[in-house]
Amino acid sequence: MLYVLPPVASAGGVDGALHAEAQAKATKRHASAALLGPLAYGVLATFLGLAFVATGSFHRAVEGERPLREVTAYHVDFDTVSQRLEGGERLFTGFYRVAEGNTGVVATHFGTERGMIRAPRFLDRGEPAELMLRYRAGKVVELQRKSADSLNAFRRQPLSALDEITIEGRMLPRGGTLLAESMTRGAGPIMARVGLAALLLLAALGAAAWGLGIARTLRSKLPEKVARFAALIPALGVAVAAPNMPKRGITPSAAIAALLTIVTSLALIARAAEARRITE
Repeated sequence: MLYVLPPVASAGGVDGALHAEAQAKATKRHASAALLGPLAYGVLATFLGLAFVATGSFHRAVEGERPLREVTAYHVDFDTVSQRLEGGERLFTGFYRVAEGNTGVVATHFGTERGMIRAPRFLDRGEPAELMLRYRAGKVVELQRKSADSLNAFRRQPLSALDEITIEGRMLPRGGTLLAESMTRGAGPIMARVGLAALLLLAALGAAAWGLGIARTLRSKLPEKVARFAALIPALGVAVAAPNMPKRGITPSAAIAALLTIVTSLALIARAAEARRITE
């Protein structure tokens, strides 16, 4: 919702200028159709928001995973937003020794922007972590890993290595996890998969259709062959963005969305001539 639909819907604000430049016979129909993007986004966002609350998924903890960089350490748990924003002495300052993915008998209090993480487990590149962490005001300021030599001693690592470390545990869901949990609770696992597939296809169609609109707009200014391949711009954007996602953050859904967007864009380009005859 945050990364796919709003960019597609926000383009509605410039459609008038683009279609004025296009000088097409069906400009009025195109401009009217451009309103469907923001309308669909508003309806879908409202529907999903109601579903999150009605199914109880918004406030039910589930198994999840977050990058260590996004997690804040506290001396005590917080129950409200005001407590989370207090800062000061509530934030943890000190050391954690992580052995085989946990801190043993040492109590930990890790929180996200929505709530606390219960029974946290540390993973280093997907394996139980062996770490030494130094915190200041809730954030990691020093990271040490065990060396691979015979000494088996801890060695300081650059903070950029935090991108390879994640925390698993029970936490309040967000993003795709919240969406999947809501669909599963409301309609069962099979319908949840069908709904997620439909949303991925909708995102792919939206990006591809916007690319085709760019090509048609540029057709009056550029040669046909150049304008046609401008339809690949949204698909290329998805392809470039996917590898730059945080490590371990490229989910199967993201990969499928990128593939669907590229395939749909290519299909629309291949059928552009027939589409032009239909609209004209």
